[in-house]
Amino acid sequence: MIDHQQLMRVYGALMWSLGKVFKTPETSRVYIGSFWNEPLHYDVNRRLFQDEQHDLFADLQSLPRNAALRKLNDLIKRARLAKVHAHIIAKLREGMPFMIGKEKKKMELIAQLDKIYEKIQREHKIIPGDFPDITKMREHLQDADFAKFNGNKPKLLKVVDEMLATDIGEFFYLFTVVIHH
Repeated sequence: MIDHQQLMRVYGALMWSLGKVFKTPETSRVYIGSFWNEPLHYDVNRRLFQDEQHDLFADLQSLPRNAALRKLNDLIKRARLAKVHAHIIAKLREGMPFMIGKEKKKMELIAQLDKIYEKIQREHKIIPGDFPDITKMREHLQDADFAKFNGNKPKLLKVVDEMLATDIGEFFYLFTVVIHH
């Protein structure tokens, strides 16, 4: 049995650990409650548990409404990730020699992927959170043929930028209008 102070410490440690696991600035919501049929040992927790239960039920009821918003956010995340991938692939392609020493250069580029990420961040003003995990990216690049990578296609990147700048805003506006009516 833990009192309210210990409960808050456990909650804080859990949220900190979840932040490390999910690698996002915002962790998932964690609800606190008592799930047994016995009376509470510390009545000070009753109000907290009731409020948390109310929040949980309200969030469950809002799931259908929030599904479209989650899909829209997922679309944004995927578009930004596709754009970042395009920049990474183009930068790797640029670094490859035309004739000899391709395998050695490929290994150098993979080893310097962190510097490539930093350069792309500066050149294109992209936040670090939009980049794929560097360890996984290095693993995937081991079997890739960099010579077959495409260079940047500015027209396609412009289409993605326009979609993120204007179309997503229009979708969001329509979504909020539909939700509130």
